[in-house]
This record gives sequence, C-alpha cells and structure tokens, in this order.
Amino acid sequence: MNKHILVVDDEPNLAQLLAMALEDEGYEVTIALNGVDALKKVWSFPYPDLIVLDRDMPRMSGLEVCQRLRHAGFDNPIVFVTGMGDRTHREAGFRAGANGYIVKPFVDKELTSIIAQLMDQRYQRVA
Repeated sequence: MNKHILVVDDEPNLAQLLAMALEDEGYEVTIALNGVDALKKVWSFPYPDLIVLDRDMPRMSGLEVCQRLRHAGFDNPIVFVTGMGDRTHREAGFRAGANGYIVKPFVDKELTSIIAQLMDQRYQRVA
C-alpha cells in the first residue's frame, strides 16, 4: 500500500504542483486548501502518513493546525513548506511540533528527500 500524504496550502496551483511531485515519487496525495479542511481530512480515511503544511493561511494558520494535531495525539511527521524563513519563524514551527521546515522557493527533490527520510524514520520506529 502506498504511503498517504496530505498537502495543505491555500494556493491551489502550488498545492497541485506539490501533489504531482509527490505522486511522481509513488505517494498517494490528498489536498486541503485551508487549515479547517486539513483538520477534517486528517481524521478521515485514508489517514495521512505525513502532512506537508503551509504556514501562512487564512482562517487557521499552519502553526495552529500543527499545534492542534499534536495536542490531539497526531504523531506522524509534519513538514512546513512556507515563505516564512527567518530563524524565529523556523523556531516557532519546530516548537509547534514540525519535523521539517522548507522555505519557498525550493527544489522538488529537497522536499521529496526530506519526506523519504521522515517516512523511513517513522516506519523504522513502527517495525
């Protein structure tokens, strides 16, 4: 069974590009276009093995999504993909519970490499 990734970004074109890059690597991908929708999709089937999360979104920020998920017991990896790249933003992302933090613009292979590493770590823990 393919591993499932939830991509959360309020820019539909970027969300679709991320999804295509991840599907090319063999992942199943679901897209959410805001934080509220992301929270609904996290607890539905298929349960995501990893979340790629934009940090700056309307209605509910990626930071709040991450914090809520961690508080609710979601322990699968979360990777922020964001334009907010200074040190304080990165630190806040990791404090919220992120496992990775990539600053836009980035190369697809940077994201897919981090995801592969986090997936390997996750499934080594479970095995």
